[in-house]
Amino acid sequence: MPGALVEVGAVLPVRIEMPTDLRQLRTSQKRPIPEPVSGLALIDTGATKSAADMQVMTRLQVNQMGTVELGTAAGRRPAPLYPARFIVAPGTPGQIEIDFGSVAGIDLAGLTVGGQGIIALIGRDVLASCIFVYNGPAGTFSVAL
Repeated sequence: MPGALVEVGAVLPVRIEMPTDLRQLRTSQKRPIPEPVSGLALIDTGATKSAADMQVMTRLQVNQMGTVELGTAAGRRPAPLYPARFIVAPGTPGQIEIDFGSVAGIDLAGLTVGGQGIIALIGRDVLASCIFVYNGPAGTFSVAL
């Protein structure tokens, strides 16, 4: 339905976890690995850099590795950077796994679709390697890597 796509946006299921290298390091040190966090990712063509909710990064116990200046509708502001791994459409034939050197940590608290939280933004850093089709009249979208 076209109206639903306008209201909700292009969202996909996502699982966020520690990046592969950090998981391997913690395993070799016999340290526990925090459970991945599942929710929704919004495809955001206005975002230069992909981002994850700050609460998710805290739950994953990933240390900040720097900052980045983000341009938002409210103006420019600094955001922390974290390493992360996104698994988009987990458990499906179209599953996409992305180990990021860094994602921006942002506040997505309270953003939900159908009771499920939006925990990530997929930005142009990912879309640069994809074909993304937003078919407004049909109320559909597709992403191919």
